[in-house]
Amino acid sequence: MQDALHVGNQLPMLMRGFYFDHWDPSKKLVPLRNRNDFLPVVAAYMSREGEAASDAELVTRAIFRLLERKTAEGEIDDLRRLLPAGLHDLWPPTLRAA
Repeated sequence: MQDALHVGNQLPMLMRGFYFDHWDPSKKLVPLRNRNDFLPVVAAYMSREGEAASDAELVTRAIFRLLERKTAEGEIDDLRRLLPAGLHDLWPPTLRAA
């Protein structure tokens, strides 16, 4: 849980709000170790009553691209290390200049 708090606190303010929205730290964390576990949860959070959910993979990739561009390099390295290996393929190739 400490890693989840650390990640959330490093996010830009708007993303931090989405990250912590409806989060109840008293509940047991659900292990989302691969895309088959992770993407349906993202889709469920994105769906609105009476509307189909947006493409969860497309949205996830867009968020990871935004994080890659807007977050300090050291924090991105930490985040990528915390991301389960089964989700690494959703992360964009590095966008930072060498």
